[in-house]
Amino acid sequence: MSKIRRFYLNHLKRKMFNKIVLLYSAVMMVLFVTAAVMVYEYQMQRIIREETEANMKTAQVLSLYLNRQYENIQNTIQQIYGDATLSDDLVYFLNHPYESYLGYRLNQFTKTNERLRSYSTLVKNYMEQDPAAKRVSIYSYPRKFGMNFERDNQQLQYENDSEESWNSWLMMRRSHAWDTVSNDSDDNASPDASSAQVYSYSRELQDPWTLDRIGLLIVDFDSKQLANWLSNRVPATHGQVLVMTSQGKVLYDSTGEYVGGIIPTVMN
Repeated sequence: MSKIRRFYLNHLKRKMFNKIVLLYSAVMMVLFVTAAVMVYEYQMQRIIREETEANMKTAQVLSLYLNRQYENIQNTIQQIYGDATLSDDLVYFLNHPYESYLGYRLNQFTKTNERLRSYSTLVKNYMEQDPAAKRVSIYSYPRKFGMNFERDNQQLQYENDSEESWNSWLMMRRSHAWDTVSNDSDDNASPDASSAQVYSYSRELQDPWTLDRIGLLIVDFDSKQLANWLSNRVPATHGQVLVMTSQGKVLYDSTGEYVGGIIPTVMN
C-alpha cells in the first residue's frame, strides 16, 4: 500500500496540482489582459470623444468669428449704399482724380456750410468697432489708385506697375474673396512676415445707379486677434487648427506652418 501511495503522491497528485495551478494562472492572465485591453479602449474612446467635441467647438467658434467679420463688412457697405450722400461720395472718389475729389468735398461743404459725412468716416468707424481689422483699402478701377486706411493714418497709393500686372492682381483678388495676400505698405517687410499674420477679404464696389464695377474693397485682418479669440473661448487641444478657403488655401494655421499655402490633400 505504501508503494501505491507514494506513486500516487509523486506522479498523479502532484501533476494534477501543477496542471490546476497552470490552468488557473492562464485563466487569470487572459482575464487580466482582456481587462487591460478594455480599459485601454475605453480611455482611447474617451480621449477621442473629448478631442472631437473640442474640435467641434473650435469649428463653431471659428465660424462665428469669421461670419461676424463678413457680416460687419457687408453691413458697412450696405450703409454706404443705403445713404445717397455716402454713396455719391464714394462713387465720385472712385471715378475722379483725388484732387478733383477734394474739390468736390469743398464744394459740398460750401453749399451746406456744415461738415458732410463721407465714406471714409464710415470706414474708420468700422475699424474702431472691429479690433481685428488691420487695414482697409479701397481701389479705383478707372483711376488706378487706392486709399489705405489704418487706425492712426490714411495714405493715398498710386499703382505704378504695368497694365498687365494691375489687371492680373485685380483678377486674382476678384476670384478669391478670402485670401492671405496682403497690401502691406511697408516695403521693407518680407512677404512671408506679412502673409503669416494677415488674411484678407475683398469685395467689388459698384455704382448703385449704373451697377458698373468701379472699385475694390479689401480688408486685412490680424490673425493674432483670431488666435486670441480662440484661446479665450475654446479648451486647449492637441491638434492643429487650420482655416482654409474652398480652394484649399490656408488662411490661418495655429502653428504657422501652412499659412498662405495649399494643402494637397484638400485639392485631391
